[in-house]
Amino acid sequence: MTTLPTEHVVVGDLSMAFHQCGSGEPLVLLHGIGSGARSWRQQVASLSGRHRVIAWDAPGYGGSPE
Repeated sequence: MTTLPTEHVVVGDLSMAFHQCGSGEPLVLLHGIGSGARSWRQQVASLSGRHRVIAWDAPGYGGSPE
């Protein structure tokens, strides 16, 4: 499985964690309820050869605080 380094961005009072890998046209992956960005590990590995893949953690999930 691919290990995704966690990055953070702060917008106003909101801090968001995300993971990105690859280069090319951006592709944003949104997780469902009860999971997080790391649930996309296998897809990131296969898509990052053609895209800049960005998987974010919604507020309260993964590395993003509520």
